[in-house]
Amino acid sequence: MKLSILYLTLIATFAFASRMLSSVKIDGKMTAYALEEAGGNDKFQRVELDIPTPGDRDVLVRNYASATNPVDSFMRSTFGAAMGVTPPGKYLTIGYDAAGIVQSVGAKVRNFKKGDHVYYAGDVTRNGTFAEYTVVDERIVGRKPESLSWEESAAMPLVTATAMEALYESLAITEDKVLNRNKTLLIINGAGGVGSIAIQIAKKLLGLTVIATASREETATYCKKLGADFIINHRKNLQEQLEALPLKSKTVEYIFAAHDPTEYFNTFPNLLSPLGKVVSIMAPSKPLDIAPFMSKRLSFIFELMFTRSRLGVEPEKQGALLNKASKMFDQKVFVSTVSNVYTFDLTGLREAMELQDSRSGTGKNVLCWPKTH
Repeated sequence: MKLSILYLTLIATFAFASRMLSSVKIDGKMTAYALEEAGGNDKFQRVELDIPTPGDRDVLVRNYASATNPVDSFMRSTFGAAMGVTPPGKYLTIGYDAAGIVQSVGAKVRNFKKGDHVYYAGDVTRNGTFAEYTVVDERIVGRKPESLSWEESAAMPLVTATAMEALYESLAITEDKVLNRNKTLLIINGAGGVGSIAIQIAKKLLGLTVIATASREETATYCKKLGADFIINHRKNLQEQLEALPLKSKTVEYIFAAHDPTEYFNTFPNLLSPLGKVVSIMAPSKPLDIAPFMSKRLSFIFELMFTRSRLGVEPEKQGALLNKASKMFDQKVFVSTVSNVYTFDLTGLREAMELQDSRSGTGKNVLCWPKTH
């Protein structure tokens, strides 16, 4: 009995000591590629900042790779105003995708410890991942897929969480493949970062018939490779193309707008079945007339991945989605959609962001810190 008590005491002491070591503040400076004002990619500058200290629920991550997203363009061009964000200091560090190793944890962190390999998208109200180190709430962090490289992992958190929230929460689609076998999802902009993982989720986990839009042979081939059943061109009449497909129904149950919905909005009621749903990951560029949605009882829903972290709405659900996705990557159900890898310096960052701004690529652009980092 005494030995058992001693054994348990030693385990508890070791666990406490390990946590205390993990919670040690890391002093020193880090490299970040930050902004001092709104503007173009020429506004990025290399600066030296203090390594941030994690709060109670935070982990401090040393980033090994980061990725770009459309939100970076909005944040850069408005110095945070596009998302209603006030920079925390003189500099604004953006970037909302990364994979790295936990260096230190806050006093109340329970899911991670020093040395854990993680991937995450972060929070627009805090400094981002275009830096050597980032502090992030543990509840929106996932365990890095073991089978993926740093670059492959860093490409996926934001787009995966976005696609999963849109499909599972906004559109309320279940993983009942029998129920879904006669249902169809139309993805506008299938070759983009979000569209390319949404195709995989919708086809491989949900069992839906997937129609993706693409306007070039390259992007059409890419979407087919990821699992899309049919491809239509978003630069041509969507309704005519949909009706020409060899499908029993000439309408779809779901539309995933991974693009500004404004251009296609008036067509959506003609594409949707009664009680159909549209989810958009972008705000419309001008006011839209929703009245035509009423006769079929259609729904238009927004998806914004940053809502949970920014407003504190069950942020742990985001971490759970990333952990679920991590298993899917390791089981080869999903593939990473990294397309371009750059060295993380000013030249590499500006090149990656120029391609991001052009909206002409496929998949994701990743920035890799030097191996000596």
